[in-house]
Amino acid sequence: MIASVIMLLQGCASPGAEASTNLDLADLAPLLKSVQRLIQSGFSDAEVAQIDATAHSMPVNQTKELKFQTVFHGTNTALRLQVKKDDVDAVSVWFITSPELAAEIQTAMKPFLH
Repeated sequence: MIASVIMLLQGCASPGAEASTNLDLADLAPLLKSVQRLIQSGFSDAEVAQIDATAHSMPVNQTKELKFQTVFHGTNTALRLQVKKDDVDAVSVWFITSPELAAEIQTAMKPFLH
């Protein structure tokens, strides 16, 4: 699967960044678990299960967005996650968040890039 990771700064007043990739649907939960380990609170097993279930039940070509208020390195950090079902067994996922968390998510994605 072709995968890409993008870091995108979105202005000075409210900095944000994106880490994104496309992957096999079977790899989504393991990727989310890797991201979960980066976050102190607000992205628990329940959120991982919710995202995974949502992705599995979505029709092809549909996109869903979920928002989470997390704590990352002791700071309240918004995490916006978009999931698009590209095929019956493939998804694209975007993590839109602080530049620091996006950079760590980018690193966490490396084992899932093919």
